Amino acid sequence: MTLEQWNDAQARVVRGDLARLERRTEREGLDGATTARDAASRLGLSPRSTAFFPGDLFAFVIDGELRYPTWQFTGDRDEPVLPDLAQLVRAFDNDMHPSSIAGFMNTRQQDAYLNGVQLTPAEWLLRGGDVELLVDILGGFLMS
Repeated sequence: MTLEQWNDAQARVVRGDLARLERRTEREGLDGATTARDAASRLGLSPRSTAFFPGDLFAFVIDGELRYPTWQFTGDRDEPVLPDLAQLVRAFDNDMHPSSIAGFMNTRQQDAYLNGVQLTPAEWLLRGGDVELLVDILGGFLMS
């Protein structure tokens, strides 16, 4: 980091840019989730059925209601959830904010390349990448 970059970063903090960005990111992570009824519909199930998939789907509670982030759904009726998602969900730290998880799932990862293309974890799983790589990346992220 140069002195100019340092001074610019400090100015952004003083202006409140960092706090605004943090609030926007948090809001986007929460807004990018759907109700149990919609999640069940995406899975071709009754609304109560999603409650029987603890650990298979990622969910969090807002005002007493389970919410399911949409990044985990594929839109494919035959395979509506990302492959190997349950294994990755188990690797999420209980203290991770849903927005942090959404950020991870939607950010291209340095080590996640398939056919020369850098992918997000969601894309990686959808294209058949090994979930263990993502578990390792996530583990390194949580250790830092």
